[in-house]
Amino acid sequence: MFQSLGMPIAYMTSDEQDHTTALFRIFSCCVIRLANAVLAIEDRNIIFDLASGGFQSTVRLAKSSPEMWSPIFWQNRDYIYEALEVFIHHLKRSKKSQKRRSPGLSELIVNANKIRGYSKVKFIINKNEETIIKLYTK
Repeated sequence: MFQSLGMPIAYMTSDEQDHTTALFRIFSCCVIRLANAVLAIEDRNIIFDLASGGFQSTVRLAKSSPEMWSPIFWQNRDYIYEALEVFIHHLKRSKKSQKRRSPGLSELIVNANKIRGYSKVKFIINKNEETIIKLYTK
């Protein structure tokens, strides 16, 4: 049914799903921390006056229900912790490049630009087509 609707399908265990999704779940963690950092600034009104719609859209996650997010963060704590370690590593590299105004900052941006080459839907569908063929054409 889902295939006929053109929906991408992934076959994995719940543990694999938790591990795989931890990297984008930390986005929610980071947005909550970003909101707390902004709120800690004394004259924060100017930030909201100057912030673009992208910032407003991003901090929208920080307005989410703690009753919803706290259990998600807790139940996935090991994978989220691991993903945060990776993220913190990249933040530290970025911080060093920023302080030194080194060419490393441009290199970080150039490397991040590689994400343009990944089409999430295309990747998932291609992967699933292989899986579907294996599952249904035995």
